[in-house]
Amino acid sequence: MNYVFIDVQTGVSRWLTTGGEQLFANQYTLLEPTDSSMPITKGKPLSHVYDVVEKDTDGNGNLTSQDDSSIAASALDGSGYVIVKSGLGEVELFRQVSADRFMVVHRKNGETFTELFSVAPFAHISTTPIPRMKDN
Repeated sequence: MNYVFIDVQTGVSRWLTTGGEQLFANQYTLLEPTDSSMPITKGKPLSHVYDVVEKDTDGNGNLTSQDDSSIAASALDGSGYVIVKSGLGEVELFRQVSADRFMVVHRKNGETFTELFSVAPFAHISTTPIPRMKDN
């Protein structure tokens, strides 16, 4: 699977990646917030973030959202595509937490993690395990 970006003014198109061997499980548009309300749902589009499956990590012969994910990003026009972090488990939640940060919650090997990323430049900031709930 791949995305094509078309400049409607010039008619020039570009593919996001050079091949179609990956699965884009989800795509998110980061916004420039117009106010301080959370979650950020309004604003000028800034860039795109993708939940990408690049390899069949569960051995079933198919790329699915149950395989390990990578977080990738690009400019609005699809240029500058970059893998920001690989080896994440199944992505459960994406949330833009500020104008220059977004968070991904994922599950891998029975554990849940929060990953924090910066927007400009796109970079991984931290990984935090989420503790399991204790049984009573």
